[in-house]
Amino acid sequence: MRVSWSRMDRYFRCGEQDRRIEAGDRIPPGIALVKGRVGHRVAAHNWRAKQESGADVDLNKLLDVARTALREETADGVMLTPDEAFSGQKRTIERTADRLAQVTVCFHEELAPSIQPVLVEQKIEVELPELDLELVGVLDLSDQSDYVRDLKIAGRKKRHAEAHGSDQLTMYDYLFEAHTGRRPQGLVMDVIHETKDAVGLQHLPTERQEADRQVLARKVQAFTAGIKAGLALPAAPGSWICSPTYCGYWWTCPYVNSERIAAAEEK
Repeated sequence: MRVSWSRMDRYFRCGEQDRRIEAGDRIPPGIALVKGRVGHRVAAHNWRAKQESGADVDLNKLLDVARTALREETADGVMLTPDEAFSGQKRTIERTADRLAQVTVCFHEELAPSIQPVLVEQKIEVELPELDLELVGVLDLSDQSDYVRDLKIAGRKKRHAEAHGSDQLTMYDYLFEAHTGRRPQGLVMDVIHETKDAVGLQHLPTERQEADRQVLARKVQAFTAGIKAGLALPAAPGSWICSPTYCGYWWTCPYVNSERIAAAEEK
């Protein structure tokens, strides 16, 4: 079995959503996911060019990359929240383009200059025959100081606890050592966060110990056992993801009486 952090994360958030996606029941992404994808494409473009030249890409070229990426990521439509639907898809995408331009400027001016990339979007596969599985992951970036970095495009500032508790960074810590033969010097969550009026940057450094890897191993075992048993559990009651705003499957989910809830909210 191939195990990636992204699949595990989705499964633990909502097994039913994971089941629908794995079955090929695809829906357009929400704007938040689109922003993250575009931001990563802009960063990867810059890092790959900087690997060869030692210099960051010109800002205007990065802005072109962002515009092209946004157009491609929204070509099949987007899932809109009720407020976004009121504004309409075209206007929502236009506002997203404006905000992504600010994100790109922040990346170019505040994050990129201090980093010399070494590994960029590095796919790493580690076979664990004793567990009959393969761990698979793609590292965003490792820098010249052997720090593994993960870029987030977020609608708010993040708490440091989110970096300390990130299973994704634990997976990156393990995969980096498997690929290079050495532990990273540390881990950093770089967060370009949006507020109503501005865009800013956070650096959230963290580290991992052997106990963190053991916790991740237990989660991998729980995930593989659930998949093999065919379990597709619903999201936890009250979870943010279980709403028509964040889940396109909400209206047809067997675990949600969507008609009753929608009628009650309208009333």
